[in-house]
Amino acid sequence: AERCEAILRVAVIAVPSSSMAAVVAYGAERERMAVELAEEAVSLKEKLLRTRFLSQHLRTQLLSLGVADAGLVPRHMAAGGGRVAGNVELRSLLEWLAQAVDLTQQAQFECGGGGALVVG
Repeated sequence: AERCEAILRVAVIAVPSSSMAAVVAYGAERERMAVELAEEAVSLKEKLLRTRFLSQHLRTQLLSLGVADAGLVPRHMAAGGGRVAGNVELRSLLEWLAQAVDLTQQAQFECGGGGALVVG
Protein backbone atom coordinates (compact mmCIF):
# COMPACT_ATOMS: atom_id res chain seq x y z
CA ALA A 1 0.00 0.00 0.00
CA GLU A 2 2.86 2.41 0.80
CA ARG A 3 4.49 1.72 -2.53
CA CYS A 4 1.22 2.36 -4.34
CA GLU A 5 0.88 5.69 -2.53
CA ALA A 6 4.45 6.67 -3.49
CA ILE A 7 3.76 5.80 -7.13
CA LEU A 8 0.56 7.82 -7.04
CA ARG A 9 2.42 10.83 -5.56
CA VAL A 10 4.92 10.69 -8.43
CA ALA A 11 2.07 10.31 -10.89
CA VAL A 12 0.30 13.34 -9.41
CA ILE A 13 3.36 15.49 -10.08
CA ALA A 14 3.96 14.20 -13.61
CA VAL A 15 0.37 13.99 -14.93
CA PRO A 16 -1.83 16.94 -15.93
CA SER A 17 -4.90 17.48 -13.77
CA SER A 18 -7.25 16.36 -16.55
CA SER A 19 -5.78 12.85 -16.37
CA MET A 20 -5.52 12.77 -12.57
CA ALA A 21 -8.84 10.95 -12.11
CA ALA A 22 -7.73 8.23 -14.52
CA VAL A 23 -4.42 7.78 -12.67
CA VAL A 24 -6.16 7.57 -9.30
CA ALA A 25 -8.70 5.07 -10.66
CA TYR A 26 -5.92 2.99 -12.22
CA GLY A 27 -3.98 2.93 -8.95
CA ALA A 28 -7.08 2.00 -6.96
CA GLU A 29 -7.90 -0.81 -9.41
CA ARG A 30 -4.38 -2.22 -9.20
CA GLU A 31 -4.47 -2.11 -5.40
CA ARG A 32 -7.89 -3.86 -5.37
CA MET A 33 -6.53 -6.55 -7.70
CA ALA A 34 -3.46 -7.04 -5.49
CA VAL A 35 -5.68 -7.50 -2.44
CA GLU A 36 -7.89 -10.00 -4.31
CA LEU A 37 -4.86 -11.99 -5.47
CA ALA A 38 -3.41 -12.08 -1.95
CA GLU A 39 -6.76 -13.31 -0.56
CA GLU A 40 -6.95 -15.97 -3.29
CA ALA A 41 -3.41 -17.13 -2.49
CA VAL A 42 -4.29 -17.51 1.20
CA SER A 43 -7.48 -19.39 0.28
CA LEU A 44 -5.59 -21.78 -2.03
CA LYS A 45 -2.93 -22.47 0.60
CA GLU A 46 -5.64 -23.27 3.16
CA LYS A 47 -7.39 -25.58 0.67
CA LEU A 48 -4.09 -27.34 -0.10
CA LEU A 49 -3.39 -27.90 3.60
CA ARG A 50 -6.92 -29.26 4.17
CA THR A 51 -6.55 -31.62 1.20
CA ARG A 52 -3.16 -32.87 2.40
CA PHE A 53 -4.57 -33.47 5.88
CA LEU A 54 -7.57 -35.35 4.47
CA SER A 55 -5.27 -37.47 2.30
CA GLN A 56 -3.09 -38.34 5.26
CA HIS A 57 -6.18 -39.11 7.38
CA LEU A 58 -7.64 -41.44 4.73
CA ARG A 59 -4.28 -43.19 4.29
CA THR A 60 -4.16 -43.78 8.06
CA GLN A 61 -7.71 -45.18 8.00
CA LEU A 62 -6.76 -47.60 5.21
CA LEU A 63 -3.74 -48.80 7.18
CA SER A 64 -5.88 -49.29 10.29
CA LEU A 65 -8.27 -51.43 8.23
CA GLY A 66 -5.39 -53.62 7.10
CA VAL A 67 -4.93 -52.34 3.57
CA ALA A 68 -1.21 -52.69 2.94
CA ASP A 69 -1.13 -51.30 -0.60
CA ALA A 70 -3.19 -48.11 -0.88
CA GLY A 71 -2.03 -47.31 -4.40
CA LEU A 72 -4.39 -46.98 -7.32
CA VAL A 73 -2.88 -49.97 -9.13
CA PRO A 74 -2.06 -53.04 -6.99
CA ARG A 75 1.65 -53.87 -6.90
CA HIS A 76 1.17 -57.30 -8.48
CA MET A 77 -0.54 -55.67 -11.49
CA ALA A 78 1.75 -52.69 -12.00
CA ALA A 79 3.59 -52.33 -15.28
CA GLY A 80 7.32 -52.82 -15.53
CA GLY A 81 7.55 -55.98 -13.46
CA GLY A 82 9.22 -59.20 -14.49
CA ARG A 83 8.18 -61.04 -17.63
CA VAL A 84 5.61 -63.77 -17.24
CA ALA A 85 6.05 -66.77 -19.55
CA GLY A 86 2.30 -66.90 -20.36
CA ASN A 87 2.41 -63.42 -21.90
CA VAL A 88 5.02 -64.24 -24.55
CA GLU A 89 2.48 -65.44 -27.12
CA LEU A 90 0.16 -62.49 -26.53
CA ARG A 91 3.07 -60.05 -26.75
CA SER A 92 4.26 -61.68 -29.97
CA LEU A 93 0.76 -61.42 -31.49
CA LEU A 94 0.44 -57.75 -30.51
CA GLU A 95 3.88 -56.95 -31.96
CA TRP A 96 2.96 -58.71 -35.22
CA LEU A 97 -0.36 -56.81 -35.41
CA ALA A 98 1.39 -53.49 -34.82
CA GLN A 99 3.81 -54.19 -37.68
CA ALA A 100 1.54 -55.94 -40.18
CA VAL A 101 -1.87 -54.25 -39.97
CA ASP A 102 -2.54 -51.21 -42.16
CA LEU A 103 -5.18 -49.16 -40.34
CA THR A 104 -5.49 -46.72 -43.23
CA GLN A 105 -7.32 -49.33 -45.35
CA GLN A 106 -10.95 -50.32 -44.78
CA ALA A 107 -11.74 -54.06 -44.69
CA GLN A 108 -14.98 -56.04 -44.66
CA PHE A 109 -15.29 -59.45 -43.02
CA GLU A 110 -18.07 -62.00 -43.46
CA CYS A 111 -19.15 -63.16 -40.03
CA GLY A 112 -21.74 -65.72 -41.07
CA GLY A 113 -25.48 -65.33 -40.69
CA GLY A 114 -25.64 -62.79 -43.51
CA GLY A 115 -23.98 -59.97 -41.56
CA ALA A 116 -20.81 -58.18 -42.42
CA LEU A 117 -18.35 -56.44 -40.11
CA VAL A 118 -16.74 -53.31 -41.52
CA VAL A 119 -13.41 -52.31 -40.00
CA GLY A 120 -11.43 -49.18 -40.66
